[in-house]
Amino acid sequence: MNKTFRNECILVGGILAFAILMWGVITYVQNVGTRNAQAVIMVDGQEVGRYSLSGNREVPIKGVKGGKNVLVIHDGKAKMKSASCPDKICVHHKAVSKNGQTIVCLPNKVVIEIQSGEESGVDGATN
Repeated sequence: MNKTFRNECILVGGILAFAILMWGVITYVQNVGTRNAQAVIMVDGQEVGRYSLSGNREVPIKGVKGGKNVLVIHDGKAKMKSASCPDKICVHHKAVSKNGQTIVCLPNKVVIEIQSGEESGVDGATN
C-alpha cells in the first residue's frame, strides 16, 4: 500500500467520523430543545391555554364567532385534528414540536405556538 493511498484513507475516515459526531450533536440539541416544550393556544390575541408536549391529549378550542378547532398533542408533537373553517389549512399543516413553530387558523383566529426556552436551531440563511 503506498503512502498517498493510506493518507487518503485517513482523511476520508476523519471526515466520516466528524460527520457522525456532528449528526449526534445536532440530534441531541434538537431533543433537549423539545424536552420542556409547551403548546401555547391563542385566540384573537389572547392566551387561552398552555399544554406540555410531554403528555398525550386532545384539546377543544373555541375560536371567534363560534369557530371550533381540536388540537391533538401526541408523542411530543402538536397537530390540529379538526377545524370548522372552510379551507382547513391548519388541519393539513404538519405537526409542530420545536420552539417558535406555529399552526394558524385565520378564520377562527386561533394560533398554536410552541415555546420551550430553547432555540430550534438555524432555519434560514443570512447575507
